[in-house]
Amino acid sequence: MLDSYCLDFFYIFLGIFILVYLAIFEYCTYVTNKPTYSRQAQTMGSYGYGECDVNLYPEYKGCSIPKICGGPLDGVYELHCLNLRWGPNDEEGTEHMINNKRFALELQVTFLRAGHRNKFIAADAGDAIMVAYIYQTTPIANPYLNIILEQLGPASESFKRYEIETIPVSLLAPCFSRGYFSYVGSLTHPPCIEGVRWIVHPEPLSISCCQMKKLRKTHMLYCDLKNNTRPVQELNSREVIFYD
Repeated sequence: MLDSYCLDFFYIFLGIFILVYLAIFEYCTYVTNKPTYSRQAQTMGSYGYGECDVNLYPEYKGCSIPKICGGPLDGVYELHCLNLRWGPNDEEGTEHMINNKRFALELQVTFLRAGHRNKFIAADAGDAIMVAYIYQTTPIANPYLNIILEQLGPASESFKRYEIETIPVSLLAPCFSRGYFSYVGSLTHPPCIEGVRWIVHPEPLSISCCQMKKLRKTHMLYCDLKNNTRPVQELNSREVIFYD
């Protein structure tokens, strides 16, 4: 599903308040009509910001932009950002349901058609792709998420930058070539633009209860960020297709 998807340096900017550097690499993208993938590690850097969110924006240095294509897609799309969504408890965090069940955390990876740099403009033109990963709570902590979470929490300082060690992004958002759902929906934050193609990886990844508690204590300017997820929406006659 993912090919030549390389990431090296990421800055995570929480809301408009916390900036964290994340060194990260090795990923992949969809290729051909029947998705397959291979891996290739290169280097890049990134920065970004978002409101009431943990966002990762890439800045490329000596590296081709990671791309996604094939499967339900009608062209080639380039990596734009990653962001985390969670709720007030471990049963209300994801914005998608699997077998009528929500989970603790959702990682959303945004791709835009080549040439776009603005997510909202791309979405309005039907040129945005969202890939969603589901995280469920387990007794054992996810060590790769710890690398990010250790910079967040109540001790986080507004507008301060943090450096963290390099990790493969494929450990946060694993490559896959089949067994996923796809549909056309909308962005999940205002202005909730319609016409966005979603690809949902239904196999849950792991995060511990303690890690989720720490994430909910991420400090914004005036309060802790306990909840930034959108309630699950009605299907509204949308066609959901499973690719096996």
